[in-house]
Amino acid sequence: YYLFIFDSSDGKWPLRNNSKWAHSSAARFDGTLLFDGWGNDWDISVKCRPHFNQSKKSKKWRNIKEVYPDAKVETKHNDTRLTLPVLGQSLEVAAFGIPGKDDQKRMQMVIFGKEPTKACDWDIRVYLIDDSEMAFKQICKKGEDEEMKLLTTLSSLFVSNSEKDISIEVTAVASGWHIIGDYKKTIASRSAWNSQENATDFPRCDFSVSHDDLKEQQFFCKMRATHENDSAGNEIVAFFQQVNKLIIIFTLFKLYLHGYRNAIDFTKQFTKKKPKFKLLAR
Repeated sequence: YYLFIFDSSDGKWPLRNNSKWAHSSAARFDGTLLFDGWGNDWDISVKCRPHFNQSKKSKKWRNIKEVYPDAKVETKHNDTRLTLPVLGQSLEVAAFGIPGKDDQKRMQMVIFGKEPTKACDWDIRVYLIDDSEMAFKQICKKGEDEEMKLLTTLSSLFVSNSEKDISIEVTAVASGWHIIGDYKKTIASRSAWNSQENATDFPRCDFSVSHDDLKEQQFFCKMRATHENDSAGNEIVAFFQQVNKLIIIFTLFKLYLHGYRNAIDFTKQFTKKKPKFKLLAR
């Protein structure tokens, strides 16, 4: 089973209205599933469980019809509509799906990198994430935590239900740079299929760029993801900036002070004598 729609209580499944289901007179809204393509033969089942705090989620998912026999589930292509009678408790609802042989799941290629610096290697990180607002927020937060920024717009890729790996390739690298190692890498298709929109470990691959010609500062390359019959491409443009000498001097000075401060603390632990570097002591 593949979980595509998550806690309704947290608004984690892509509903057109994010109403929380708690003792309402009736609940009805639509959800858009995260798959598409030339084939669409998904076996979709809508399930539910009582809503508890995150630490107390031990109840198993049950088919919505078992809990609410009068519930109405309508599925048409990418849309699922669920209509419920009066609710007697807070509820979480999820849609589970088993894909058909020719079905696909739509994902987004997201590319991150830090600020490039002249004469230094530069790392480019390529993620494949679920095509949802939550997944995008999750990956942007992860990039921010790692001090990386989004380098391009998003590119859609339909991942097929197959065992063939997803290809990620760098092409058209500007003169003055080269990719360290392989220009083409792969992501396991099962990793993409099993990813969840609220995850933090989306499938990825990394490329390292070497700056060979220091006269060149404007970097350019193309990134292409391919799987079965579909592909997604994007262009990366970056400017390799000169390292500021004042920043280097200031950083070295901070390290110099930090080293002496450590020496002072160490001295205090083993001797009653006061350190000579009084001005630098904490």
